[in-house]
Amino acid sequence: MSNIIAVIFNSLSGTRSPSLLAAVAALMLASLGLQFLPLTGELHYEFSAAMALVASLVVGLATLWRGASWCTLPSAGIVDEAAARDHRRQIATDFRQTSLRALALSIIPLIVPLVRACFGHGCGIADGLLWYLLLVPASAWISSVLALLAGMTFCRRWVQLCGFLGLWSLTLFRGGHEAYHGPHIFMYAWQIGFFPGGSWDPELPITGRLLLYRIAHVAVAAALLLVVQELQGLRLGVQRGIVRNGGVLLAGALSVAAVAAIPFRSDLGLSRTDGWVRMNLGDTLRTRHATIYFNAFSTDSLDRWRAANLADFYLEEHARTLGIRAEEIEPVTLYLFASPDEQKMFVGTSSASFTKPWKRELYQTFDRIEGALRHELAHLVAARYGALLGISLNQGLLEGTAVALDDAWGNRTLFQYARAIGDLRLAPPAATVMTTSGFSSQKASLGYVVAGAFCKWLIQSYGAERFRQAYGWGDFLEAYGKPLDSLAAEYERYVAAMPAMPETDRPAMRYLFGGGSFFSQHCLRRIATLNGAGFRALAEGRWGKALEAFGESEREGTSYGARGGIIRALYGQRQWRTLIDSCAAWDRHDTANYPLLPFLIERGDACWWLGDTATARRLYDSAMAMDISVPLRYRAALRAHFLENGEAGKPMLEYFTAQWTAAERLSFLHRLRESGKGDVVVELMETMLTANFFPKSTAARLQGLLRSIESDSASRGTGPASVQAIAWLTAYQLRDLFSFVRAPLPTPQAEWDTPFFEARRQEQRRLLEYLEKREKGR
Repeated sequence: MSNIIAVIFNSLSGTRSPSLLAAVAALMLASLGLQFLPLTGELHYEFSAAMALVASLVVGLATLWRGASWCTLPSAGIVDEAAARDHRRQIATDFRQTSLRALALSIIPLIVPLVRACFGHGCGIADGLLWYLLLVPASAWISSVLALLAGMTFCRRWVQLCGFLGLWSLTLFRGGHEAYHGPHIFMYAWQIGFFPGGSWDPELPITGRLLLYRIAHVAVAAALLLVVQELQGLRLGVQRGIVRNGGVLLAGALSVAAVAAIPFRSDLGLSRTDGWVRMNLGDTLRTRHATIYFNAFSTDSLDRWRAANLADFYLEEHARTLGIRAEEIEPVTLYLFASPDEQKMFVGTSSASFTKPWKRELYQTFDRIEGALRHELAHLVAARYGALLGISLNQGLLEGTAVALDDAWGNRTLFQYARAIGDLRLAPPAATVMTTSGFSSQKASLGYVVAGAFCKWLIQSYGAERFRQAYGWGDFLEAYGKPLDSLAAEYERYVAAMPAMPETDRPAMRYLFGGGSFFSQHCLRRIATLNGAGFRALAEGRWGKALEAFGESEREGTSYGARGGIIRALYGQRQWRTLIDSCAAWDRHDTANYPLLPFLIERGDACWWLGDTATARRLYDSAMAMDISVPLRYRAALRAHFLENGEAGKPMLEYFTAQWTAAERLSFLHRLRESGKGDVVVELMETMLTANFFPKSTAARLQGLLRSIESDSASRGTGPASVQAIAWLTAYQLRDLFSFVRAPLPTPQAEWDTPFFEARRQEQRRLLEYLEKREKGR
């Protein structure tokens, strides 16, 4: 290995070429600059891809500059066989030196992150080196081959430059063009190897497809180099070819294969087309405003009902807010997938829903309909007012508009959140958030809430027309006649006049908004890779393997994802004492352990198993009091309820902590009721498990249970773990089930009701009115 490195770097020694020195300087400056940016400061994919892109341009230009005298070579034919052999040998030597210089230039930028790792805290060096060696040297060498081709084909310097830049740009543009027009967000290109798109997937492994793609590109470049050598020989006047016939045939065969593979890029996984995705999903739903593509085999009737009805309802809600008539709504296309894995296979990401506003298309999984559909459809409705590609050039407006139109983030209203983060002195200035750079630099939850609350206030205070005018380019002065700073000051006075945050909300707000930006985390890719391996092990029930991965992740740097994974792994192993001790140690050494608050339930279960029911009850009560989300509050309420039930308590503790399937859980609950130990809460729990499979019968059963509880004075309690409290928490988690059977959501007791739940009831009433109106219209 050392000999290979010596040969490569010897190719740069003994030369004072300005082009090589300039290339070295440019690559080193790029490497240094990337150390100060999020993600690229770590030797992993992002740094490697960025350097590959830079090297693919810089090395090609340096090669082109050094070969500027190619056209001055003699064109007279070389008749003497000995002279021909000498020239052929010289050509081979020149091309070998060019390749070695390209490889040497590609290795030089690696010095910066390696030195930084030696003096700092390096992480995932082995993974980073693999990514770097896969992406950068190949890009640099292919670039030198294209530069040689341009230099051999044209004589004028400016034509050579235009030829190389044209080849470089067009091949990169092709991948971008496919991603622009297709349903996918990833891109393959020789300059960078692979680009996953704008969505963040924590895990980014080196795949077999990428390896084969890189090998194929190198092979095609090698064939192209044979062609370039032949051109060089002809330019020198060598009458007999430089390249043997076998080499010419190989070059031709590889070129034909590369061209022939273009129509099959979707099948090869190098791109996707709408037609390919639609054909492989197989099923279609058409509504008034949307066309929905999905796989019926992997979905149920309630999923399809949600997709078809909520899409149209949300589109019309958003249109009304922005002052658009229903008949003016532009048709949209939804691609809905059965699972994150299916979404990743089809379009390249599994971590998030996303839209392509310029195509009026949305991509997400069925299980994200409740949480993300309304938000993502807002992007499509606002697209007609976008500046470029149907989006706002102001990131704060782009995302703030979707949050404002959604207005269902978290478990409180937007303005309640805005006031709370102001009380905690966490709120960034609205004028800062409402810029692209300012929004991107914030922790996501802070940026989205401030931008969303500001946009909602703008629409309420100044109307939809001015907001539409400002949306595309973010020109607040033209739209409102006031600069952004003045509008932000008005908004902040409005929020300050709202009721202060209750002191009991402080832990929940710290959980949601505390901490820094996710992308500023040290060793982000390494930690994400380890956490990903841990979560896969959790899903497979391999608790020891998960514990090992999360433990290594935590040693790389404080990661609440790793700590949460450790808790879940210990929970799966039933190591109750170790779980309690680990959480206690983290509490002692980290006073800002807010991200672990949802795991109060797991800590309570551990205490319950060890017989410390008093601590378990305190932890469950704390989880309910924080009111972070309805599902978390529901889980805590169930445990608190059965903790006081001596007869059913022990069996239900086993139910809560066992790693069972839905069928096994249903069977257990049924046997518990048959034995006479189960109460009405057990029946409510059964409705949660059967809702998607039998929506009509489950809805009827749930309505009957609610009526029975309402009429039974023994069920009327004021505590957060009472039967009545659990009943309405169940109902609000199954609110789509009520809409499915056209039944109104129940109203909780006054002490439990909040503006958030009132907003959900109002929304559901509008949905029922919409469905009834649509039925009459038919």
